[in-house]
Amino acid sequence: MVALSQGEAMSVIATGEGWVFCDNHQFFLTPQLWWPREFVPEGPNRLVTGAGGSARISTGIATGGVAVVAELHDSPPELATGAWEDVGEASVGVSRDALYVMSADASSREAFPNLAALGAETLRVRVHAIGRMVHYDGSRHRSEEKYLIQVWPAALAEDTCLKLNAQMRAGLTAPTGPTPALPPPPVLPPRSPRPQSYPG
Repeated sequence: MVALSQGEAMSVIATGEGWVFCDNHQFFLTPQLWWPREFVPEGPNRLVTGAGGSARISTGIATGGVAVVAELHDSPPELATGAWEDVGEASVGVSRDALYVMSADASSREAFPNLAALGAETLRVRVHAIGRMVHYDGSRHRSEEKYLIQVWPAALAEDTCLKLNAQMRAGLTAPTGPTPALPPPPVLPPRSPRPQSYPG
């Protein structure tokens, strides 16, 4: 559902929320109304990656539904990490005055506003996430993962990590302890000698 805010004192211009279907550990903010075909590599902050006129949001589950709230602001919102586990920022260059939360099955189109509606040429995207490690690399119809996406007009800047939980920071493939030693090979019983001749 998309809601519009009234009054110049409000930083939030429009907001929407809904379930977004992700695939390959990702969903997107895109100017087009279809799912990008290519896999976008995860960026250094491990959460949101600017990719030209789009942004990739990295999810914990490989495929399934995540809960998303998206907000369009007219100025930078106050940073409040709170209980969020991961927070990152990236920049997006706007094309066609359009930027939408895009689900892998394109079902999210009506739930979210046009995040480029203010007409700015470049936008800053801040993504907050929680629950990405609960079912990492799994598949859930509706997972425990939650995301808050905030977008506002701003000049291009480097991707930034503002908060990252310990498991993500250590690396998902990093060993959790010393590698255990291999067990010694089993001791086999001695073989019986082969007969030199066989009875005829």
